[in-house]
Parts: sequence; structure tokens; C-alpha cells
Amino acid sequence: MRYKVLLSVVILIGTSIFANDVKELENQIKEIDEQIQGRQNRVRVIGGERRTIAAQIADIQSEIKVIEDEGREIMAEITTVSRNIDYGERSLGVTSNELNRAKTGYGAKIIAWDKYVKSRGNNPEDIIVRKNFRGLLYGDLGRIEHIENVQLDIKKVTGEIEEERKKLQELRGKVEENKKTMDRKVAEQNALVAQLNREESSHKQDIARLEREKRNLDAKIKEIINASTRQDTTITTVEQSTLQIGTLRRPVAGNIVVGFGQRNNGVVSNGIEIASRTGTRITSAAAGTVVYAASFQGFGNVVMIDYGANLVGVYGNLISCSVSVGSRVAAGAQVGVLGKSSDGKSNFYYELRFNAKPTNPAPYFR
Repeated sequence: MRYKVLLSVVILIGTSIFANDVKELENQIKEIDEQIQGRQNRVRVIGGERRTIAAQIADIQSEIKVIEDEGREIMAEITTVSRNIDYGERSLGVTSNELNRAKTGYGAKIIAWDKYVKSRGNNPEDIIVRKNFRGLLYGDLGRIEHIENVQLDIKKVTGEIEEERKKLQELRGKVEENKKTMDRKVAEQNALVAQLNREESSHKQDIARLEREKRNLDAKIKEIINASTRQDTTITTVEQSTLQIGTLRRPVAGNIVVGFGQRNNGVVSNGIEIASRTGTRITSAAAGTVVYAASFQGFGNVVMIDYGANLVGVYGNLISCSVSVGSRVAAGAQVGVLGKSSDGKSNFYYELRFNAKPTNPAPYFR
């Protein structure tokens, strides 16, 4: 009798220690749960932000191309305007010099003629000379008149040349402004690229942290399973286990939206997720004993059922549990009610653990 009382005390103490461990586990991961919830929300939107930033970068690159094309057109126009100004200025200088030389020559001829007339008087023999000289003077006058007309034409376009000069100045100003705009766009592009890089780095850090936390959770689940189940060393494969307990039932109807080993929110899933509706009854995949039934960080309320033969089922994302630790459940019995996952979806989460290690349950469902 004393031994039985002592054994009962040991069992009670062991049960109390296990319950305290679970409670301490819940307290430890409560704060992490909130952080992961926020991070998972952030991970969901980061893809959209990356696409937005990529689109902004593409827009800036298009704008830069337009500015570069416009700059080439302006530089070509500047070359033409500069050539026009240079030609006009050179032409104006040439005609001015030519007119001055013509007028000087004409004046010199008049002076020479006056001297000639004074020295010769009205000699009849000079009629031919006079006639030739008159023709020469008329020729000079015609040339002078032509030069003056050309000069007038050039002076007439002097205003146009000045307009060209102003236009050249404006074009150069526009090129400078476009260059500043381009520099600003490039700076904006670099800023967006830097932002994108920061987002990528942050995302990778978050994924790495979630992976670490997943490993910690996996270790805690193993601790719970190892502390509350006994391993049958004669069973070495899942197939051997299912031969003993029978084929697993689907805990809920629906499509598998996250497969075993698939990345979900950047983390490889240890189980599967089945799409359903909030409030749907979740049933046991096989008969067994409940070894855990409470909230669990990252999975909402969780039920763990020891099916025997080294197999344990983990039922997650429950809004409530319908069973308690130590209770025996039959295959198909209700274990809880479906709630929402950490990312707000009505997805039922299920893990199958063989020797506390996750394995793909899908092939064993009937």
C-alpha cells in the first residue's frame, strides 16, 4: 500500500512538472508569437512592395532614356545654331571689309581723275579716256551698290542671328537643366535600389529568424512528444506504424494548399495545410491518447494525439479544443474547431510525427 501511495505521488509530481514545463513554454513563446505574427504580415506584403519599387525603377529608367534622347536632339540643334551664328558673323565681317576696300578705291580714282582733268583741261583727245574712266567708275559704283545691298541683307538678318544666339543660350540652359534632372532621377533610382536591397536584407534576416524559431518550436514539440509517449523500438518505418493503427482519416475535407516541405512565408513547412472554413469541426485522424491540448505559439490552439506505434498527430490553427490531456479519442472523433492561421487564413494545419520527427501525412490518408 505504501508503495502504491508513493507511486501515485511520483506520478502526480511528474504530471505537475510536465504541466509546468508546458505552461513555461507558453509564457516563453507568447512574446515571440506576437513578433512572428507581425513579421509574417510584413513578409506577405514585401513582395508587393518589391514589385512596386521595381516598377518605379523601370519608370525612372524610361524617363532617363527620354531625357538622354532629348539631350542628343538639343546638342544637334546647338551645333546647327552655332554654325549659323559663326557663318553670319564671318559673312558680315567679309562684306564690311570688301565694302571699305571698294569705297577707298573708288575715292582714290575720283581724286586721280580730278588731278588728271586739272592738268589736261578740256582736251578733245581725252574723250576716249574720259569714256573709259566713266565706265570704270560706274563699274565700281555698281560693285559698291552690290556690296551695300549684301551688307543690308546681312544686317537685316543680324536680329535673326541674335535670336539664334538667345536660342543657343536657352538650349544650353535646357541641357544643363536636363542634366540636373537626370542626375536627380539617377539619385532617386539609386535610392530605390538601396531601399530594395534593404528590403531584401530585412526579408532574409526575418526568414533566418523564423527558421531558427521554427527549429526551436520543432524541438519543443519533440520534447512534449518524448516526455509523454513511449517509443517502440521494434517499429522502424511509418509503414509499419500504419499497419498497426490503420489508414489515417482526413481531419477535415478540403484541398491541400500548403504541402509538406513547401515554403510558406519563407519557412519550409513541417506539415500540410488544408483550406476550409472557420468554425469547421476537426476530427481525429486515428484513435489515440491526447498528450497536449492548449495554445501553442504560431499554431493557435493545438491538440497532439499519440496514436501509438511511434506516431503522433499535431492538429493546429484551432479556435478551441474539444479534448483534454489524457483523454482517449476514437478515430473520427471531434478534437477541436478550426480558427484562422497566423496569416489570417482558414487553413487547418496538420503534422504527422514518427519518432517525434515530421513526415508527410498525405500518402497515408484514405
